[in-house]
Amino acid sequence: MADHRLTRDAIRDYAALSHDFNPLHVDEEIAAASPFGGIVAHGFLLLTGALDAAGATSGYPKTVACKFRHPGRPGDTLRVVVDGDGTFRVLCDDRLLVEGRIET
Repeated sequence: MADHRLTRDAIRDYAALSHDFNPLHVDEEIAAASPFGGIVAHGFLLLTGALDAAGATSGYPKTVACKFRHPGRPGDTLRVVVDGDGTFRVLCDDRLLVEGRIET
């Protein structure tokens, strides 16, 4: 699966699509004052690569279980690693952002 660069535009577009305008995702000033220190991506935006990979396999994903370990930020290049048993990891360089499992 190809790496994917996370952009502010993608985060804004996802906020509009999902109607999730939490200031941590869309307000630079409020997000900068948060413990995250800046804008962070919506969790489901980080999962898109893993869900795309699951959609390319036979069967329909019925269960997705995951843990969000670190936030994704504008400018991060996301890499999704999916193992044969359905486990996956979303990485940015050496940071583990999300780990989980998709069961079909």
